[in-house]
Amino acid sequence: MRESGRCALAKLSYKGKTRIVQIRPAEDGMVSQQLLFADEVRSLSDLHIEHVTTSRNARRR
Repeated sequence: MRESGRCALAKLSYKGKTRIVQIRPAEDGMVSQQLLFADEVRSLSDLHIEHVTTSRNARRR
């Protein structure tokens, strides 16, 4: 996969649901990433996330 620059798509069945996953090469192995169907993707405005101002100089805890 790494040499060809390609990835693979697969079906994964888990707990009675079928998901589509992408499989791609990583450093010393492979990564499987679940892909979303169009009806599972939402706009950020639909999530109602509160806007919070931050300071670039704030210390991390």
